[in-house]
Amino acid sequence: MVRIPGSDWLEHLGTPEEVPQWDVLQAVELGKILAKRGVGWLEVTGGGLDRRQKIAAGPGYQVFHADAVKKGLKEEGLDNIIVSTVGMITDGKQAEEILDKGQADAVAVGRGFLKNPGKSAACQPFIRLVLRSY
Repeated sequence: MVRIPGSDWLEHLGTPEEVPQWDVLQAVELGKILAKRGVGWLEVTGGGLDRRQKIAAGPGYQVFHADAVKKGLKEEGLDNIIVSTVGMITDGKQAEEILDKGQADAVAVGRGFLKNPGKSAACQPFIRLVLRSY
């Protein structure tokens, strides 16, 4: 598994040509390179490493990064790689919707479980494991 950023969240400063930054198009291209080199799982997150960033955080706010990478890989015939997403995925129903819409192949939940270890019991009806052979 390789974790890649989907954005530096600097779009408000201008285009990548005007202001050096990482954007979702570059994440798609990196995803293609990694898939061609045999990486089997990409976790797409939202960078967030620049003090100038402006992140509009909210439920599922980083899902569009994974969705874009997943679509870009599929266009190249590289859909044999798992793409996961993160970012304020707060309950099992929300995670299930992301998976059902095909925006990601896996959903990673971190802070929610750290804040409330009992959350796994609440999410249990929505937890699913799908094994695929590539």
